[in-house]
Amino acid sequence: SPFRLRDSPRRNHAGFCRNTLTVAVTAANGQVRNYVVTLNVAALSNNTSLASLTVAGQSVVDGGTVTVAAGTRSVSVVANVADSNAWAAVTGRSNLIAGSNTVSITVTAEDGTQRVHRVTVVVAALSNNTNLATFTVNGTAVTNGSTFSVESGSTSVAVVATTADTEASVAITGRTGLVAGNNTLTVRVTAADGTVRNHVVTIVVLALSNNTNLSTLTAPSKHFSHSGLQRPRHGRIAEQAIPCVA
Repeated sequence: SPFRLRDSPRRNHAGFCRNTLTVAVTAANGQVRNYVVTLNVAALSNNTSLASLTVAGQSVVDGGTVTVAAGTRSVSVVANVADSNAWAAVTGRSNLIAGSNTVSITVTAEDGTQRVHRVTVVVAALSNNTNLATFTVNGTAVTNGSTFSVESGSTSVAVVATTADTEASVAITGRTGLVAGNNTLTVRVTAADGTVRNHVVTIVVLALSNNTNLSTLTAPSKHFSHSGLQRPRHGRIAEQAIPCVA
């Protein structure tokens, strides 16, 4: 028997698309009978949620903040959508700068609905620490601005300078080529952010002695005076070397 189909789709309050399927059957004698079937077809999902989100290995939520080490240029982002029919796109995870950066995760639902999840990534500033954890000259601890004396004739000193920040660098000048008197020893510390500080110590090389004094002088005869001169019987003064008895 001949029949006709009529489809009238409507969306109901449950989010389903309601379809009415009508089958019209016409008998040989012309009598018509309608068979009506209601079909509820699930609508496309508008779920834009994330089941989980990690940035730089740290679990975070929409609007959260993640802090990373100084000098970090990019972070890893793992975004798992709650609906398997949705998909996510990530922007802003690379070319990071010191301070605040925004990483965006745009989730597009099955029905085209979109939501942007944002996370602030804070890159710590580079350190400006120019301090020294250790500073010694010839094994003795010294400080910036101090004075250190060494024996006469010294031409160099041993210097140990360790930065307080492992990212800082150090350069030492003036530890060799020393001369008698004052010499300047400079330890130049450059911090991670480029800040520079000079730690200066004055190295004093003692002068060679000009001491010509005698610690002891003895005369073996009454003919010797304290001046070391001997008066002969005829009245003339003669010079004579006098041994120094220790």
